Amino acid sequence: MPSSIDVVIRGCAQFKDPPTCLNGSICASQSPNSDFIYAIAIVAAVVCCVGVINNVACLAALLLRHRFTRDTTHRLVVTGAFVDFLVVLTGLLISLESSFLPLRLSSTSHSNELLQRSTCAIISCLHLYRTWVALLIAFERYLLVRRPLFFRAHWTLTTVNILLLVCAALVLATRAPLILNVLLDRDIWYVCTPLARSMNTFIDLLFQTIIPIIILPIMSIGVYMTMRKSFRWRGGAIWTIPTTAKHESCKKTAMTVHKATMTVLMIYIILMIPTLPGGVLRLVMWLGGIRRRCKVQLAKEAMDAVGIVCSLLISSVDFYIYLLCWPRFQKLFTQLVPIPKCKCHGSTRKVSCTRQQSCSSLHTARSIMYGETKA
Repeated sequence: MPSSIDVVIRGCAQFKDPPTCLNGSICASQSPNSDFIYAIAIVAAVVCCVGVINNVACLAALLLRHRFTRDTTHRLVVTGAFVDFLVVLTGLLISLESSFLPLRLSSTSHSNELLQRSTCAIISCLHLYRTWVALLIAFERYLLVRRPLFFRAHWTLTTVNILLLVCAALVLATRAPLILNVLLDRDIWYVCTPLARSMNTFIDLLFQTIIPIIILPIMSIGVYMTMRKSFRWRGGAIWTIPTTAKHESCKKTAMTVHKATMTVLMIYIILMIPTLPGGVLRLVMWLGGIRRRCKVQLAKEAMDAVGIVCSLLISSVDFYIYLLCWPRFQKLFTQLVPIPKCKCHGSTRKVSCTRQQSCSSLHTARSIMYGETKA
C-alpha cells in the first residue's frame, strides 16, 4: 500500500488520471515505494523542520522589533515570512502523517483522497502567493533605485496592502481550475476534469515559473546597473557633496538592507530554476502525442520531487540570509536570545552611555530617501 507522501510527491501541483486510465499514463513496472521517493521524503521532512524553526525566529525578530526598517518593506517581508511558515508547516505535517503516524485513513478511502487533494490545493495557492510577494519585494527595490521620486510619492503602506490583496485575489482566480478539479474529482465528473487539468498545468508553468524567472532577473539587473552608474558618477564628479557621520550611517544601513533583499531574490531565482523542467514535462504529457510515455513520466516525477525540495528550501533559507547580510537584523535577533551581560563600572559605563546616545541620535536622523524609516 503506497504511503500518502508518495501520493503527495507524485500528485501535488498536478492531477492524476481516473482509475480506469492509470495504465495509459503510468508504467506498470514502476514502483511507487522507490528508494528515491523515500529519500526525497526524508530530505523534505528535514528541510521542513529547519524551515519551521527559521521562520518562527524570523517572525519573532520582525514582529517584536518592527521599527527597524521602512513600513512597506516590513509589511512585505513579514507577509513573505508568514507564507513561508505556512508552506513548511504544511509540508512538515504531511511528512509526519505519512512517516510516523501509524493510525491514518486508508489511501483508497474517499475522505483521505479528498484531504490529500485539498492539501495539495492549499500548498499550490501558498506557493503562487509567495512567488508574487517576492515579485512585489523586487518591484519595491526597483522603484527605490530606479524611480526614487515616484517611490516617495506613491509607494505607501496603503498601496502595498492593496497590492497584497490583489495578488491574493489573482491567486484564487488562477487556481480556480485546481479547486474545481478537487471538487469535481469523482467518477461521474471525470468528463469535466481534463480541461481543468490542462488549464492548471499551463497556469502553473506560466505564472509560477516562467514569468517570475523572467521578471526577477530583469529587475535585479536594472537595480545593479543603476547603482553601478550612480557610484561611477559620484566617484568621477568634479564637485563633491560634503558627507557627515550621520549621512554615512544612513547610507550604510540602506545598502545593507538592499544587499540582503537582493541576495534573497537571487537565491530565489536559482532555486526556482529546477522547477521549470518538471512543468515543461507535465505540460508535454497533458498535450499528448509523445513516444516513450513511461520514461517521460519517470523523468517528470523525478523533476517534480526535486522541485518540491527546492521550493521548501526557498521557504527556509531567508532567515540565514538576513542573519548573514543584515547586521541590524542580526542585532535584533541576538537581543531576543538571553545572553549574560557584565556590569559596567566607572568610566566604562560612561563610555557605553555615550555610545548609546550617539547611536540613538543616528537612528532618529535616518532619512526617507534611503528607504529605511519614515520621518
